[in-house]
Amino acid sequence: MSLLILSYIVDEVDAAVLSDNTNAIEKLVEWTKKATENEIDGRFLGFSAIELIEGLTKLAANDENKIKIVEKGALPVLLRMLQSSDPEEQRSSAECVWMLGFHEDAKPIMLRNSDLVQALTNLQSAPEAAVRKNVQGALWLLTGDRQQDRSSRRRSRLSLSAEDQDDGVPYIFLSYSWSEQELAKRLKEAMTEAGFKMWIDVEQMGGSTLQTMAEALEGAGLVLICGSERYQESPNCRLEAEYTFTLKKPFIPIKLQRNFEPSSWLGAMFGAKMY
Repeated sequence: MSLLILSYIVDEVDAAVLSDNTNAIEKLVEWTKKATENEIDGRFLGFSAIELIEGLTKLAANDENKIKIVEKGALPVLLRMLQSSDPEEQRSSAECVWMLGFHEDAKPIMLRNSDLVQALTNLQSAPEAAVRKNVQGALWLLTGDRQQDRSSRRRSRLSLSAEDQDDGVPYIFLSYSWSEQELAKRLKEAMTEAGFKMWIDVEQMGGSTLQTMAEALEGAGLVLICGSERYQESPNCRLEAEYTFTLKKPFIPIKLQRNFEPSSWLGAMFGAKMY
């Protein structure tokens, strides 16, 4: 029990230490497998498969742990949960696959698992927005698939006012963690009052989020990356930041969390930038 609790509360750096010193990954994979095999209540040691896989996802915030999770046999367990009829199991397992997909060595291993890729593909049209979002994030990383619903192009510009949509002036894309929405909205309002044209997703638009993000970033003149612990741990935020880098967009890093020091992928991206 203490092992699972630790996986939820450690930060990204400590996650690697926890894994190395306690065999946390191997144990959580085995416990999740046993929970999915329990046809009575879907639990092991009192924990549901969803709680256990979310613990693994937390450990996967550390890049070194991603490949370890794959090597310890997590993919068959994740596949079983993706094929479940429970939307929460689908959501949590798809999020874990999405997180694992950021590791370049783990990605080809997952791609070779055709059943896993097919299970993700089958869930692209799931009725639950959270399932679609995580599935599409995973497929974006694994296959480059940006397939979205028909309304995504229209919705991708909803955060710009009608008079701003076609005036040809580049806008600033605000990349932030959903948990810091209020701070991000205040920043957007202040910059708008100062005369800047801003793009911000304030609707968390479910299944079309990735298409929205891609099109908005492609059209942006500048990106503000609002760093925080939640931002660093979010696969959606990481996707936005890495796509910014791929597009070679100019960006300015901003700290939204007092005393936060970016590390791992975000620390490398912030690099010598002033913030």
